[in-house]
Amino acid sequence: VFATLGDGTPGGLTGVLHRWQTSPNGGWSVVQSWIPTLAGPIKRLSQTTLGTTFAWGAAGLFRSEDAGLTWTPLSTPAAPTVIAIDPSDAHTLFAAAGAHVHKTTDTGATWTPVLPTGGLQVLAIAVSPANRNVVFAARAQFSASFQVHRSLDGGATWTKIEGPTLGATCTFSVPILVPHPTNPARLLRTAGCYAGRDVLTGDSLDQSVDQGLTWSLRFHPKPLFPSRLVGGMGSQPGRWYLAAHAGAPPGGSKLFRTDDDGATWSAVLVSATGPALMGVAYEPWTPDQVFAALSNNVVKGSDDGGASWTDLSSGPTDLTDLLLTPGGQALLAATSHGVWRIEL
Repeated sequence: VFATLGDGTPGGLTGVLHRWQTSPNGGWSVVQSWIPTLAGPIKRLSQTTLGTTFAWGAAGLFRSEDAGLTWTPLSTPAAPTVIAIDPSDAHTLFAAAGAHVHKTTDTGATWTPVLPTGGLQVLAIAVSPANRNVVFAARAQFSASFQVHRSLDGGATWTKIEGPTLGATCTFSVPILVPHPTNPARLLRTAGCYAGRDVLTGDSLDQSVDQGLTWSLRFHPKPLFPSRLVGGMGSQPGRWYLAAHAGAPPGGSKLFRTDDDGATWSAVLVSATGPALMGVAYEPWTPDQVFAALSNNVVKGSDDGGASWTDLSSGPTDLTDLLLTPGGQALLAATSHGVWRIEL
């Protein structure tokens, strides 16, 4: 059971999430709270298949080998705008910075430029968990020249497989670029030219089954825009969770779930107005355990696949991402102030 403890007195305990359990005398006792483990603005959290955790943002790039309890800073190229890990190798990362996409194979000690940006902004980089040699990079410049490049040799050489695509008066973005966890041929994405124009129908989650050469519609949650996707592995590989948000006031968001690998979807968390979903995390081997971070500083948890939800806390503020450590040991929350952690 989770609850927020407060005594209402000046300087007293307020706004802190605690996990509670029954004590032998039938009362309640505090067993865990959210704790900050890393300071500074953090945008994204990610981890390898063996459990090494990475956090990156304006504060820098950091690595943890103890499920987010402690962090080691890593070197990066100057002012990286995108960082992607190799899920199967904690020593290998890619970073977009300056005029190139760079690669390190020694955890940031050295970086090698592997793909010129050609004056375009890199929007997303993704490494296939199923085949680490397969790497994707999407780039654009405002409303012009959206392109996708693919490498089949770990970034040594690249081929442009899409574009350039021209947009209207708008700005391209790629909120989702997710290689399938076990099938190296499959890739899921949401990409479009949104900012600067009205997109009344939202956008879709699309799928490629030929490593990005062709695309087909997988799910269109009109009028919402897909923003986060997790799933496709563990005890139920057909289970996915997709977060989507509205593009205009009064806002709102939904978390969708599929149990048949995307053939059908149902909404399991609905916010009709207001907060957007900033992060989604789940435990692949107990896939009914799922967590959602909202832009109103609330983290929600469910242990029945989204049939019911509990507000874990409004403790960490300015949430940007969530990550569940291996085995559901702990939940990490990235925020504009740092990383917070709670034992589960």
